[in-house]
Amino acid sequence: MQCIAFYKKILGLFILIIFHLHAIAQVEKGYSSSRKVHLTPPGRKIEATIDIKLNPAADPDKVYYWFDNISIKRTQGGFAGYLLDGIFTEFTYPENVLLTKGNFKNGLKTGIWCEWSDAGFLKSREKWRKGLKNGKSEIFSQEGILVRIEKFRRGSLVYSRVVNDSTASPGSRILKAPKYLWNKTRNLFSSKK
Repeated sequence: MQCIAFYKKILGLFILIIFHLHAIAQVEKGYSSSRKVHLTPPGRKIEATIDIKLNPAADPDKVYYWFDNISIKRTQGGFAGYLLDGIFTEFTYPENVLLTKGNFKNGLKTGIWCEWSDAGFLKSREKWRKGLKNGKSEIFSQEGILVRIEKFRRGSLVYSRVVNDSTASPGSRILKAPKYLWNKTRNLFSSKK
C-alpha cells in the first residue's frame, strides 16, 4: 500500500513538473523584443518600432537609425542604442498630416519609403534594400506632380529621367549607365549552365 502511495506522489510530482515546464515555454515563446516608441519633437510626432535585443555587426558604408531614450539618431557605420526595426511614421503636430512612412530592418531602411509635404502632397517615393536605395525612385513637385524618375542599384544612381519640369524638356535624360556596364554586371551574377 505504501508503494502505491509513493508512486502516486512521484507521478503527481512528474505531472506538476511537466505542466510547469510547458507554462514556462509558453511565456518565452510569446515574448517579443519589439517596443513602440512615441516622440514629439517640436511640430512633429514620430512613431517607431525598436528591437531591444538586436546587436548586429555594423557595416561601415551604411547609415544606421537608432533610438537613445530621448530621440532617434542616425550614424554611418555604427550605433549606440536600440536599432529601429519595423514601421516608422512621422506626422506634423498637432495637424496630424503624414510626412514620412517607411520600414526599418536591423536599423537600415528597407522597402518603400514615402515622404509628403506639410500640405500633404507626395514629395518622393523610394525603394530601399538593406540601407541602400535599390530600384525605382520618384521625385514629385510641391504640387505632387511627378518630376523625375531615378533608378538605383545597391545605392548607386544608374538612371535618371526628367518627366515633367519647366526648366528641362520632358523626357530628357540626365544619366544612364552604359549598356556594356549593364551586361558586365548581369554576367557577374548570372548562373552558368
